[in-house]
Amino acid sequence: MSSTEVSNSIKVIKLEGNYLIEQEQVKVLQKVEGFINDGFSKFILDLSSLNHINSAGLSVLIRVLTKSRTAGGDTVLINIPKNILQLLIITKLNSVFTSYEDVSNAKDALSNS
Repeated sequence: MSSTEVSNSIKVIKLEGNYLIEQEQVKVLQKVEGFINDGFSKFILDLSSLNHINSAGLSVLIRVLTKSRTAGGDTVLINIPKNILQLLIITKLNSVFTSYEDVSNAKDALSNS
């Protein structure tokens, strides 16, 4: 997992590998909580390097979304691999998350919200 700042309130978090390990899930949530404490409330989750995700991983995505909205922001997804998009559709989470093709479009949308 890596992160970059794209504005004073927006962070891009790139999830990588197989998002199945509990240790990775805890790490993401701790990072997000730290970012929120630092004044960030809007997150762009870049899934381009994410190979697999299970129900616990989906739960983490939902928890990040909930934390950001509680802080007055939002969370969007970008670069969703086909297999993960299919899972989001099956679980109907595609109607919960807004997704964009790239960082630029996501940043513009979050900046206007």
